[in-house]
Amino acid sequence: MQEIQSKLTPALQEFYQMEKPSLPKANPFIVKTFSELFQIVSQLSLLNKEHFLLFRGQLIDYKNRGNASTFYPTIYRPI
Repeated sequence: MQEIQSKLTPALQEFYQMEKPSLPKANPFIVKTFSELFQIVSQLSLLNKEHFLLFRGQLIDYKNRGNASTFYPTIYRPI
């Protein structure tokens, strides 16, 4: 079985400056417009054809006990 390697765009590599970033624990990469978000996701999709990319918005960055970002729906988040 072939190992799947994920790839970042040059801008994201420069922002995270690590070979294998732990993205859930990293600072967020801020985008200002939907157009910018669409462009970044499109580039990531082309670089990572083995992955199926989805994205959604959240008003705040929800963290777990390990200080890593989580993407659970509201019903699964602790009160």
